[in-house]
Amino acid sequence: MLGACLLAGGGITSLVIAANRKEAAHYCQRIDVTINGSGDKAYITKSDILTQLNAAAHDSILHKQIERINVAALEKALEKHPWIGNAELYFDTHDVMHVVVSEREPIARVFTTTGNTFYIDSGGQHLPLLPDVNMRVPVVTAFTNARVLNQKDSAVVKDVTTIATYIIHHPFWNAQIAEIDITPSGTFELLPVVGNHIIRIGKAENLDEKLSNLLLFYKQVLSKTGFDKYAVVDVQYKDQVVGSHERSVSAIDSVQLQRNIQ
Repeated sequence: MLGACLLAGGGITSLVIAANRKEAAHYCQRIDVTINGSGDKAYITKSDILTQLNAAAHDSILHKQIERINVAALEKALEKHPWIGNAELYFDTHDVMHVVVSEREPIARVFTTTGNTFYIDSGGQHLPLLPDVNMRVPVVTAFTNARVLNQKDSAVVKDVTTIATYIIHHPFWNAQIAEIDITPSGTFELLPVVGNHIIRIGKAENLDEKLSNLLLFYKQVLSKTGFDKYAVVDVQYKDQVVGSHERSVSAIDSVQLQRNIQ
């Protein structure tokens, strides 16, 4: 009986030792950073992210005990970076920390009425300039410099993001439109790369229809007359493209243009 008890006690001791070994402290063995962006080139670097992580943790994360690493707090710290839209951190079974970061996508470079400049994304988020990084996005002029937007400014910013987002995701217009100008009345004019004319689009509503009409005008008229024939091409009006210069005004029905192409 005594021998059986000793054997049982020895078995329990072995289980406790095994459990303790299993629950032994785990340490961060490696940090893998993945940056998801909209283009081939990342706007932020892995070293930037590692530096920000260590600063948020007030120490080096590598080889630190995992139980002492506040993953949620580190995610929030990363997401404070203006160029980071989302951050997810997790440890795998090999004690490797995975950092998955999604960059914000710049859609325009803005110049305010006081000369400040920055990028914006599709949500209107301000993105600071990055050293040695030149982004090919439309330029927006006469953007509000107000920190707190009134109703009119909010509407203009919403229209700017709508127009710029449309342009950068449309291959032809992304190549053709260089600048988006905000007029004093809150409407918009576009400056093309090819052609010495101003494109008046009014507000951002029905933008697809307006630019489709303009494309028809390019194909049916300006491709034959030359892209410098008119000083102004106005697509504000439904089913019309109005080309004007000093001597005359010409109105072209876009519906008829469509029929001609068909």
